[in-house]
Amino acid sequence: MGLMDPTAPVDLTKRLRDLLDESSTERAVKEGLDDAVRGNFDSPYLPPSGTSAVDREYRELMDRADLPVCGLVVKAVTDRLAVEAVRSDSDALDDELWGWWQHSKLDSRQSQLYSDALSFGDGYLSVTLAENGTPRLMPESPLALYAKHDPLDPLKVSVAVKRVGDRAWLYTDEAIYRFQRGKPNVLGWDLKETTPHPLGECPIVRFANNLDSMGRSESEIKVALPFQRRINQSVFTRLLLEAHTAWRQRWIAGIDVEKDAGGEPIPPFRMGVDQLLAAPDPDTKFGEFQASSTADLLKAVEEDLRHLAVATQTPPTLFAVSSVSNISQESLAALDSGLTRKVESKQTAFGEAYEYAMVLGGRLLGRDLSSAHMLQMVWTNKELRSLSQRSDAYVKLQAAGLPHAWLMEHLLDMSPPTIDRVLASAAAEKSVDALAQAQAFGVTNGESPNPSGV
Repeated sequence: MGLMDPTAPVDLTKRLRDLLDESSTERAVKEGLDDAVRGNFDSPYLPPSGTSAVDREYRELMDRADLPVCGLVVKAVTDRLAVEAVRSDSDALDDELWGWWQHSKLDSRQSQLYSDALSFGDGYLSVTLAENGTPRLMPESPLALYAKHDPLDPLKVSVAVKRVGDRAWLYTDEAIYRFQRGKPNVLGWDLKETTPHPLGECPIVRFANNLDSMGRSESEIKVALPFQRRINQSVFTRLLLEAHTAWRQRWIAGIDVEKDAGGEPIPPFRMGVDQLLAAPDPDTKFGEFQASSTADLLKAVEEDLRHLAVATQTPPTLFAVSSVSNISQESLAALDSGLTRKVESKQTAFGEAYEYAMVLGGRLLGRDLSSAHMLQMVWTNKELRSLSQRSDAYVKLQAAGLPHAWLMEHLLDMSPPTIDRVLASAAAEKSVDALAQAQAFGVTNGESPNPSGV
């Protein structure tokens, strides 16, 4: 179908509507996952009461029963994912690609991609031309964008649609079509603008979380939600016990209780630390009901948090589980190892997606940045390691012949620009020290620093 075909607007509008209809069911699921990330959960089980007053009390307790940990599962990973440079076979190309990154404001926006991918299973990045003529890499919310994946290559998107209010965009392998909601059109959408592109592929890049061979991604929130529901139920039950049976209730038998003018019973005793209870009838009996303990519920919450930590490879220290308090730095690193491996797997998958986005950006400029340039993303190393461990490793590896620049990047977590500045400063200091030593021996420029003149 050519872009100038008179039937094109109708066909494109039908395609847009079909994709929007397909996206409606998936959007409802994603909105539920989004609520879980933000701490909005389904209510715990509510015991039947039969009275509106008790119902109100129960609902007030339910409002206090949430212990949101789903968001922590996502944040634990996103806090350790940060691209700090792009590497290729050319320093000039490195600077150019990093310029695209900076113009797209991905220093801050990249975390949106990772949060979307972990929360919904997929995050998306659009590749278009900015006003200054450079490729623009823009994160797209899965709550607004729906993508169909290529069945032959699940990492690629075959077609995508995005809707924001009364505007919509259709992304295909030949152009981006902008629509406006309108009444005159029987299909409900009017084609307003067509922007062709030379990519030959849909300009949407998929960031898939835990992709399998069938092209299916996985949401971290779906894994965490069963534990979250159990935790919320335990917290709610604990609040019920604290409100009604966590304190000792007293009873009296064998006395007459007077009533006021309204028919309500008048308490026969005034309770207090300096009060003594006495009854005129020797057959009067006093007693109390045993209080309910909440210790088992507190242990149940901790146990669910441990299970959640295992299932999601999240360090239990992030959940403040009491059994992992007061432990050594080495033990903390061991607990952190599962999360470290998880972050490394995300860096590999998301790095490939970024490299594909850079290749598409090159095509927008009529250039081929495929595997010949060996594109690679450089990630910030945020692994939990003590300074003494890193320093010891630095000295040993430097003695083995590894260059300072590599060690600074991989052991001291320095970014490439910082490394350049540090090495330049070190070279300048060595030059100053050499000059000072030469002057100490009375040597001028061009003379031998040996005071004997040999």
